[in-house]
Amino acid sequence: MLVAVPVGIRRQLIRPSERTEFSEAELDGLADPVRRYLRAAVSPGTPLATAAWLHMRGQIKLGRWLPFRARQLLAPHHGYHWAARAAGLISGFDQYTARARADALEAGRTGPGHGCRRA
Repeated sequence: MLVAVPVGIRRQLIRPSERTEFSEAELDGLADPVRRYLRAAVSPGTPLATAAWLHMRGQIKLGRWLPFRARQLLAPHHGYHWAARAAGLISGFDQYTARARADALEAGRTGPGHGCRRA
């Protein structure tokens, strides 16, 4: 069993369906190769999902290679929550929310590690 996404984080990341469509504005600030790929792969006007669940499994090296499973709630422009379990014994998570980043900036905390929480 994976670590659950906390309810508060889930509410911040899973939002009611905001009808948004792919446009040039989505490419602002991206590296040129990414912009070229997205222009070729996604037609203007394509409806965009507001969040997605990703499921992963494989091996992770923690001293030695161990089997692991993970899942991630990914919400573009809002944040993510990634939870994993290795060998059924070790579990952890990483998360970022735009709200946590805004709170950190407001409090004057900037730089690596601020706006993120790690276990």
